[in-house]
Amino acid sequence: MWLSVPETAERAVPRQQTWPVRGVFAQQGHRFQVELQIEDGLLSMLSIFPADGMGDEEEDAALEHLTGPGFSLPELSEVEIVRETAAP
Repeated sequence: MWLSVPETAERAVPRQQTWPVRGVFAQQGHRFQVELQIEDGLLSMLSIFPADGMGDEEEDAALEHLTGPGFSLPELSEVEIVRETAAP
């Protein structure tokens, strides 16, 4: 999903950034993660893709669901917030 932000909007960050906080949610048995991305200092994209740590078959099934008619954006209450840390 591409977001359109007016050029006159105040910049969130100076240039490019992938937000260090992710959302994780499950839908019909598939786990997904959500990330916000910044381009030229403006919110530009909301990315949804299979969650890290899936096997190839699980990832393929999740991608099929993600691109199919049964997928829908989750309710906010269904999203777990995961913060990136320095620890691996």
